[in-house]
Amino acid sequence: MTKISINLLTYNGEKYLKNCFNSILGQNYKNFALLVIDNNSSDNSVEIIKKFETKFAEKQINFRFIQNKENLGFAKGHNQAIKLSNSKYVLVLNQDLILDKNYLKKMIDFMGSHPKCGSATGKILRLTNGQKTDIIDSLGIKILRNFRAVDSESGKKDNNKIINNQKIFGVSATCPLYRRKALESIKIDQDYFDSDFHSYKEDIDLAFRLKKVGWKSYLIPDAKAWHNRTASGNEQNKNFEIIKNRKQKSNFINYNSYKNHLFVLVKNITLSDLFKNFPFIFWYEFKKFIYIILFEPKSLKALREFFKKLPKMIKKRKIIMK
Repeated sequence: MTKISINLLTYNGEKYLKNCFNSILGQNYKNFALLVIDNNSSDNSVEIIKKFETKFAEKQINFRFIQNKENLGFAKGHNQAIKLSNSKYVLVLNQDLILDKNYLKKMIDFMGSHPKCGSATGKILRLTNGQKTDIIDSLGIKILRNFRAVDSESGKKDNNKIINNQKIFGVSATCPLYRRKALESIKIDQDYFDSDFHSYKEDIDLAFRLKKVGWKSYLIPDAKAWHNRTASGNEQNKNFEIIKNRKQKSNFINYNSYKNHLFVLVKNITLSDLFKNFPFIFWYEFKKFIYIILFEPKSLKALREFFKKLPKMIKKRKIIMK
């Protein structure tokens, strides 16, 4: 059985795919299969994928390509990929990402010797205008007292202070390695990532669920990758920084981000955490709501979708909290 399935979901990614594929081809760990699912791209993504299919065949790497007839979004697309693969480990890969040649090797070495590790991530740095930088993109997911989830150390310069593998709350879905056994243990209605999220914050929801059933998540700083982030956010919890980050994002991203943030809270926050952190949570949510009313009214549609699916989320919460 192939040890790792690299699951790459593509959508209008022609400007990223060549670098992404070349970084996969350059891996010094070879016991993997590559599954590419295209979410109905309208650019030249499909043509690029088919050209690289030949290159992977020349290296005798198992390559499978599936074209969806519609854009299923991140969650459904990756659920589809996980179900189609049968490897012990699953690498969920973003199209706008470049892996260091040692990435798979470092990750699999750690996961193989830590059976309670359900997910792991390397040190993710920023990719700017196609150039690798030493600015941190994510060192894993961190949950603040107001229950805002952030990418740890995002926006800071990498000073290589973190040299040891360490436990983290969860992993960002840019290029995490998941243990299949862990994914199967938190599946709800055949979903690994919650398909009601469509896109954005489904990795946070998954991190909560993995933690709830006892799986550990780790940062492996020796495994490096570079990510082209849509907006240049950082970990700072300052109002100005949060607003600046939202203004850099599209209406689609802000809509889904707000809706899914509320879904994450409903599904995963324990009553103990709610009571303990209520002032922080309430103040953050109140400020965000006022901001959306005044400056981002298109995101108010997220509340309609939230209340429409609230009964479904409560049912999922009951399963999670058992």
